[in-house]
Amino acid sequence: MKTEALQRHRINRVMNFARNSPSNTLSLERLADVACLSQYHFSRVFTHHCQETPLAFAARMRMEQSVSSLMYHPDLSITSIGFEAGFSSSQAFSNAFLRRYGISPRSFRNRNKYFPKEVPYNQASFSIETPQLLENTPSFTRGWHVTLKNMPATRLAYVRQRSAYYDPCTDRDTAFSTLINWAKQNALWKDDTVIIGVCPDNAGITPPQFCQYDVGIPVEHGVDEDQTISIQNIPAATLASLTVRGPLPVLRMAWKWLISEWLPQSGMVLADHAFYETFRSRDITEDGCIIEGDLCMPVRMKTHDIK
Repeated sequence: MKTEALQRHRINRVMNFARNSPSNTLSLERLADVACLSQYHFSRVFTHHCQETPLAFAARMRMEQSVSSLMYHPDLSITSIGFEAGFSSSQAFSNAFLRRYGISPRSFRNRNKYFPKEVPYNQASFSIETPQLLENTPSFTRGWHVTLKNMPATRLAYVRQRSAYYDPCTDRDTAFSTLINWAKQNALWKDDTVIIGVCPDNAGITPPQFCQYDVGIPVEHGVDEDQTISIQNIPAATLASLTVRGPLPVLRMAWKWLISEWLPQSGMVLADHAFYETFRSRDITEDGCIIEGDLCMPVRMKTHDIK
């Protein structure tokens, strides 16, 4: 395997580890250990691949996770959210939040419940599709029905893409094509193959150039990382699932409806897992255009109500 692919796999493992670890454990030393590189070499490789330093990535992760908690977990106190993000006090959290977003955590929560409206990097605010989608929301939502299902733990062979979720010129189609060609070459592609798109970032929060999307298929042990694909393990989760038919703009509006309208009325809250999109191979055209897919939001029942 070429050096570039080996480095890419190591960086992917570090990013996956960081997203699933407590914020206060993400030191440069710990991240370099995950990559099996010296701190100096790891910093250079990570910055080259990700266009931000490891510590900048870790700091952004903990702030974006706190933003998500403020929006989607009204049962959590601001103090507890700050501690969970690795801050030593609520004041330290408030100061850091104010520096990054220009607003206090409390004011942000009051203005951005369940959907980001006043966030500097909100891609939906700048999308040319948004006004038309908002105007047609009632017609889109007719017939939408959410079901709860359990997703088992899954070993995923994937191709990672980092670009704006709302960018019509994104290379996501290339990621789909790369994955499909790899699966065909390795006799893993069938008419009923399920493609999973893992969406760990929020288009309303994460800067566009850092939004991550993993396109993958479930594989058994014995399929290993190679020049094309990386491997990650997706934990089991309870998912609120919505089947949507139409082009990408309709899928985006369905995500907004699922999070900002269905979720607050459901008696459930978001669980600490990435969002998913699942597609059948027959529902994707040759150019990567999606005809039908399931939006999968990880949820759990509310257990307490602390303001």
